[in-house]
Amino acid sequence: MVPMLTIRTTFAIVRSMLAFDRCSPSWLRFAMLCSLFLLTSVWLETGLMPLTRVVAQMCAWLLAQSGVAPLLHGDLITLNNFTVRIVLECTALHPMLIYSAFVLAQPGTVESTLAGLLAGCGMLFTVNILRIAAVTVVGARWPLFFEISHVYLGQIIMLLLVVVAAQVWLYISRSDADNPLPFLLRAALWGSILYLPWVTLNKFYYMHAIDLVVASIIKTMNSHANFVINRPEALYNHTFAIPFYLSLALASGGGGLTWRLARALPGCLAMVGWHILSRMIQVTKDLFGLTELMPLHIIFYLFGQFIVPIALWFYFFGVPSLLVRTVPGDTEE
Repeated sequence: MVPMLTIRTTFAIVRSMLAFDRCSPSWLRFAMLCSLFLLTSVWLETGLMPLTRVVAQMCAWLLAQSGVAPLLHGDLITLNNFTVRIVLECTALHPMLIYSAFVLAQPGTVESTLAGLLAGCGMLFTVNILRIAAVTVVGARWPLFFEISHVYLGQIIMLLLVVVAAQVWLYISRSDADNPLPFLLRAALWGSILYLPWVTLNKFYYMHAIDLVVASIIKTMNSHANFVINRPEALYNHTFAIPFYLSLALASGGGGLTWRLARALPGCLAMVGWHILSRMIQVTKDLFGLTELMPLHIIFYLFGQFIVPIALWFYFFGVPSLLVRTVPGDTEE
């Protein structure tokens, strides 16, 4: 059970953040809330695990209504001898937390904020159920395409929906916000174009290069170390933050394609550095049995997957309209 003290402490911090200098930039409140929510989800991970069973039950019910007969056992769904496990990352919890940080960072009435939270989180939760059901069917019928569809729908499309859902809410609640549809179409197109090339680069080159750098660092620190870095996963979800970031950058306004690519390059290099640090923590934990590094690894993983690409987009392409607090009569320079 989640300790009541933890819940009360979290709400007290949220209230203090929302009350903190309402004239402060919305992007600063977003960054603070986003960090708080993700850190809290890591802190309360054990208490949140029943959510995985709820999601599994809803997906199994949806598949049953669609004419297939899945087997459900806890957080496991089996269809035609193909089994998927619903983990916390599959529950749309983290996308909903990021979206909630967007909404709560904006000035607005209690009614509009609550309506935005309920509608947006409800949409993300529903789309996520549909996503899991779809990839389960893909895995049962075409197992070779499971990983590709799972990462594409989960890492690219779901995160794009978070950004677009925030812009849609802002467009509905404020008269000075831009129509988010053109941006959504451009970002989805760029994400689709970049995805398959990145799958090949990620699987055969990128993670191999990351592991070479990590091995070199460890050997530099301990020249007598004799080890082999295992890579149990074919694709590492958090590294798909790079094509996600590029899809946001290339869909943004500004100069031509060359200018946007050049502008996005420092952000890509920053994410490479983040992935090296994250992999360094994971390998060190596994090689030397330092289980106490697990929380740090999870934090690096989640921040690199959700916060870092969006934060870099804000930094290198200017704060977009959804995080700018405009006051009637003010003009931008």
